[in-house]
Amino acid sequence: MKLGVISIVLAVSLAAGQAAAGDGIVGKFFGAYEGSGTWGTGMPPREMSVVIRPSEKGFNVSWNSKKLSRGKIDKSKSHSIDFLKTAKDSVFVSKDHKGRTDIPMARDPLAGPMPQEPLIWARVDENRLSLYAFRRTADGEADVQAYHRTLNGDKMKLHFIRYLDGRPVKQTKGKLKRQAE
Repeated sequence: MKLGVISIVLAVSLAAGQAAAGDGIVGKFFGAYEGSGTWGTGMPPREMSVVIRPSEKGFNVSWNSKKLSRGKIDKSKSHSIDFLKTAKDSVFVSKDHKGRTDIPMARDPLAGPMPQEPLIWARVDENRLSLYAFRRTADGEADVQAYHRTLNGDKMKLHFIRYLDGRPVKQTKGKLKRQAE
């Protein structure tokens, strides 16, 4: 009996989260994934993980990469971003942007000070969830990071690429697998 009630509560919670996350457009990505990737030829592999889950008014993406050196963790990076729905079903904006006053107006993007913190958004295109971060460097160059996560069944391909003034300067590719819950 308790198990049945817990299952119903979990199903209703998940359905509510999926509805909040763009009427289910992101739901197919929900889950935990683990795998590895490389930063380039001759570079040591990295262990990677990502968790995508519903949140109150959207969804959250949390990810971690661990650089391995001689079988030990040499460096670890973790990120977590909450995204909210926008007027466009397939586009989501970072929750941290709510109430920001340092973002120039669209009619005159060069008016006022340039944002110091990156602008972050996500976009769903069929089986690909892309996260973008844009910022201006101290020299005024455009710094864009793109994280493309493409689903194929229970497998997820990751392609990260960083552009500096339109030139690719860093990229990695990884393969992850959905983990049982």
